[in-house]
Amino acid sequence: MRVTIAPTSTGLCLSIWAFVLLVAQGYTPSKPPFLTRSDLCGIWKLTQESPADDSPNAQKTAEEQDKSVLVIRLNDDGTFDPYARPEEETLATPPRTSACEDNNNVHSLLGRGGCWEYKDQSLVLAADRPPTKQNYLDKQRIVLDTVLDGKLQVQVSETLTEDSTQSSLFLAEKENSDPSTGAATTKPQLDVHLSIPKGQIVQGKFFYPKKHNAFFDQPMLFQPATVGNFSMQQLLGNLNARLEQEQRRDNNNKPQAKYHKRDFYNRTFYLTATPHPVNRGIAAQDIYYDQETATLDIRVMPLTFYPNNTFSAIGNEKILRGRYGLQGGERDRLWFQVSLFGAGRSAPGSVFSEGRLLSQDDRRAYVGGPIQAYNTTVDNQNRTALFVEGEYCYGSLKAIKRNSMGTFTLQEMLNNDDDQDEMGDDEQAEDRNNDGSSWDDEDAFQ
Repeated sequence: MRVTIAPTSTGLCLSIWAFVLLVAQGYTPSKPPFLTRSDLCGIWKLTQESPADDSPNAQKTAEEQDKSVLVIRLNDDGTFDPYARPEEETLATPPRTSACEDNNNVHSLLGRGGCWEYKDQSLVLAADRPPTKQNYLDKQRIVLDTVLDGKLQVQVSETLTEDSTQSSLFLAEKENSDPSTGAATTKPQLDVHLSIPKGQIVQGKFFYPKKHNAFFDQPMLFQPATVGNFSMQQLLGNLNARLEQEQRRDNNNKPQAKYHKRDFYNRTFYLTATPHPVNRGIAAQDIYYDQETATLDIRVMPLTFYPNNTFSAIGNEKILRGRYGLQGGERDRLWFQVSLFGAGRSAPGSVFSEGRLLSQDDRRAYVGGPIQAYNTTVDNQNRTALFVEGEYCYGSLKAIKRNSMGTFTLQEMLNNDDDQDEMGDDEQAEDRNNDGSSWDDEDAFQ
């Protein structure tokens, strides 16, 4: 069976890869960044939609299109004004006596500016009342107020998706990079776009003056009349600059890992555990500690860490095993915990201890740090040795109040040959001392 990959699969792969990058950066279309009121400040393009736009044969003239599009500027003080100053004939418009009169000209609706507010993920624009000409000063006519309300939509996109060539080069560089080198890979920048796909234009009477604190809680009195729809798109803002600055600050403040688990792979240490007096109040609440049967013994045993996140320590007629790891922001604290039985001998991946003298007292957890590294010379070669000191407790590290039972140190064993040579020297010295005497000699105990 042959599988043929269509040419369109390349674009699909690029889209999937772009989505994965967005997830890695933390911002997705379903999880956009948190918006503040200052993020909405900037230049916006407002387009008024008329019912005639839905018909297939509707064609607008250039003059009608200019009247239905307005570029406004949202200011920090909560006001907005047209980015391009309207003509003089627009500044003085007759009052609107009904909701259907003169609602197809967005310049006449918002040409004088107004105030705005961001509330409940919606952008609300309240237009200023236009001045009236002297010929239209009729007390029987009612001037209607205009409010634009729309749900804000956040779109997250990746800048390199527009150019397939750059995306292909980025993918090739990503695949050819060696993860073991630890070199930082350049991530594409993200663009966050703010828009209002569809909002409503309503007219009526303001319930409060615009300077009132509760004006945007209920802008219109009674039930306003919907006179049209609109859409908005932010052309220029500071949201992307803010997100980039925050990401750069987070990267600078993020602590770098000083050590990794691979630094302990196949290394052997001398574990020296020294007990100290136990707090009686805490010991009474520890179900794993029995003061009558507890043994205050000093333990010295070799301990080896393995690449499968386990360790083993050879004690007196017992082998202690468990798991280990690193913790802390800089990953400079070591923890390891002895597992007595694990999930059982038959369970795959189970870690358990064994031995004739194995007891509940061996169920200990160790936490130490910060890890210390020093340079030394072994066989005329420079090496880096590790040293850790900390405290240990009975039971598990997940206990709410751990009862510290003593202190411990981990001293790395750099060369086992030195220990064997010392043991050989001790045996030779003992043989020399025993050459001139014997247990059968009657002067042996004199």
